Amino acid sequence: MNKFLSFIVLFLFSTIVSAQQDCGVPGNYCISTTTISTCTGSLFDSGGGGPYTDDTNYTMTICPDTPGDVIQLDFSAFALQTSPNGNNSDYFTIFDGPNTSAAQLGSYTGSTLQGLQVTGTVNNPSGCLTVVFSDNGNANTTSPGFEAAISCTTPCAPPTQNSVISNPAPVGPDQSVAICIGDAIDFSGVGSFAEPGFTLSQYFWTVDDGSIDSLSGQLTSHTFNEPGEYVVTLTVEDNNGCQSLN
Repeated sequence: MNKFLSFIVLFLFSTIVSAQQDCGVPGNYCISTTTISTCTGSLFDSGGGGPYTDDTNYTMTICPDTPGDVIQLDFSAFALQTSPNGNNSDYFTIFDGPNTSAAQLGSYTGSTLQGLQVTGTVNNPSGCLTVVFSDNGNANTTSPGFEAAISCTTPCAPPTQNSVISNPAPVGPDQSVAICIGDAIDFSGVGSFAEPGFTLSQYFWTVDDGSIDSLSGQLTSHTFNEPGEYVVTLTVEDNNGCQSLN
């Protein structure tokens, strides 16, 4: 009997944090419900980069201390607890402004932000990012959490990614396919675009099995050798270094 690989694509990106960080050290910010102003330091989960506290929710606003700049978060580690029932997964949601009434830049779980950056946009005069961490599941024992470097930069107009499964044809609104172990799936980023005055320079295909393809460009193919359910993400970057947020 053939084993089948269940596969789900969520178009919206695992180095593991190896040691807990002391949140009392200047420049180390463990997520909490507060507002800070800084252009340096690192943001950690509530466990300081180790297993984080379960059933906790935080809303934190990070603002630049340099007028005219925007906050940028570069995630060197991101691994949140997930569940087959999405309502029980833990989520990290980012808003482009000083509170949760601002435009949402994305809501992320699993390893979808691993190795990526999120930056405030030109539509954000405050330059602040508001992040909401929601722990919705059982006690966390295996997911190490997240770590992001905090910096400030001149705001840019992010490009937009457009990605689909090109072969085999997906089924349903979740863009899902089932394949046999060892088979490949083809993906297309045709239709992605940069804002006027810029061009796309790089395509990052990130797969939940730990692989990142930054060389293939618009079209890529991936073979899955282990059974499971995998999230695949495309992020595009323009020639100004701005990455897509959708």
